[in-house]
Amino acid sequence: MGCWIWSSTLCLLMAAMGRSETTDQEKPTANLVDRVVLSDFQQRNPQASNFTIFFQTRITDRYDLVLVCATEHQPYRSRLDRLFLHPTDLFGVYLRQLDGSPQFHTLAVEKAGGDGAELQVARWSSTELLVRRFDALGRSLTSLELFFDSAVPQLLARVEYEPFRVTRIIDQGGIPHFIAGDMKQTLVLRPSDNTEGFTIETAEEAKSLLTSLDFDEWTTPGKSFRFVMPVRHPTRRFGPGGSFLLKEEDLKADSRQYDRITETTAESVRAFVVPQSTWDEFEKLRPQRVRDGYRRNRGRIEEEIGPNQVVGNRLWFGKSFYDAEGITGIGGFGYFDCETRRFVIYSPPEIRDWSVTAILVAGNNVWMATSTAGEYTFLPHGLLQWEIAERRVHSYGFDAVVHSMTQYRNDLYLATDEGIAVLTKQGFRRYLIDMTRDGRHRIILR
Repeated sequence: MGCWIWSSTLCLLMAAMGRSETTDQEKPTANLVDRVVLSDFQQRNPQASNFTIFFQTRITDRYDLVLVCATEHQPYRSRLDRLFLHPTDLFGVYLRQLDGSPQFHTLAVEKAGGDGAELQVARWSSTELLVRRFDALGRSLTSLELFFDSAVPQLLARVEYEPFRVTRIIDQGGIPHFIAGDMKQTLVLRPSDNTEGFTIETAEEAKSLLTSLDFDEWTTPGKSFRFVMPVRHPTRRFGPGGSFLLKEEDLKADSRQYDRITETTAESVRAFVVPQSTWDEFEKLRPQRVRDGYRRNRGRIEEEIGPNQVVGNRLWFGKSFYDAEGITGIGGFGYFDCETRRFVIYSPPEIRDWSVTAILVAGNNVWMATSTAGEYTFLPHGLLQWEIAERRVHSYGFDAVVHSMTQYRNDLYLATDEGIAVLTKQGFRRYLIDMTRDGRHRIILR
């Protein structure tokens, strides 16, 4: 499938709004196209005067699939190449005819609604289009799937659903099983050799695994939610005789909750606190954050042990820190050595601005997913590979929050807020859980 995603003000549309009416025979062909689109938008919001072609791609010999946005303000494109719409802004999906008289056929016109939304075209084909929506903090809102017949052409079905987040990876018999939820339903997926790459287990197959998990459940007026949350702070006992303990403690309200390792022996209990960066280091290694206003005596450096993994007598971990409201830190990773009872921390330039949300130590490699830990949310940054012996780092761009990672059949599998990603020698393959026309769940390759 070929695609280009681009944005431009539709001058013809703007010009058409100011023209007096003429007959179809006299009016240029392009204006006939404009009139269809303008009519759709003007009926719903006459104040939407900025028009942007957000997406356009050839789907058959006869049609382009086009997504047009109509906004009251100048359109704003986020760093992830999504387009932000205010609540009263509109977007329309069209089939554009290519037979010399390029007519637009309307499939759907939607209002952003709510508090507004960022749009992303996640998948398309000659028969369907998947539009994902995100709030201003990058959190997933409902997804919209349109099914259409380009031969007619007409819309066949409109399906709106809550997206599934994949929060856990659990090994069963050497096969990774992925736990996915949409706040109400929970699915279990496992890799397979079918064309979709994964199989969704039946309720009976998934039962034994799901009954072993703890669910977070809560209610709001008129709604109830049930979800398997990512594991942020697992309790770990490690080292000789299991004498070392990593555990989230109930400390004072102004203390870090996951900043120390304790060793218990017959003689004593010792605490080993993760070393904190100094303001001198912060000013040197994060100059942009200093320019943002973070200064000594104006803020706090609070760094914690984040995602972690025990390998022999070492606890490998990525550093985690809140990076907002005057609290900050310097990104890094490393290990605590039970034999030397020392922390060893690395902070190459590629990680200094970021927290680690997932880590995997495999052979000579440490894999880490990074993000900004801000108010109410994580903003994804990418994936890092650290070669332990060579002390060399490789960066991979990646635009979803990663909760867990594992290796399987020589590939790297990632459980993310947007589905499952697999890093192979050829690059990333991205899988989503979406809906069919009749409401069944399925796995699709983006």
